[in-house]
Amino acid sequence: MVYGYPQYGGKDRWLTKADLNDGALISEGTISLQSESHPVEFRKVTLFNLSKYMQNPKKLQQVLDQLKRRGIN
Repeated sequence: MVYGYPQYGGKDRWLTKADLNDGALISEGTISLQSESHPVEFRKVTLFNLSKYMQNPKKLQQVLDQLKRRGIN
């Protein structure tokens, strides 16, 4: 999955309490994995920081292709 320009949404109390603005870009945080109704066990989850390639689509595609060849998709 690739997320571009993730941002806070809604006018929840926690946004106001944390002094975060609706629509502000998210620069850090946590990642949560969940299922929609049945328990799920994740055998292996690997995260790759691809931010240094985001401004170079050709290089980004090369890196993604390398990961796919390694069986990571």
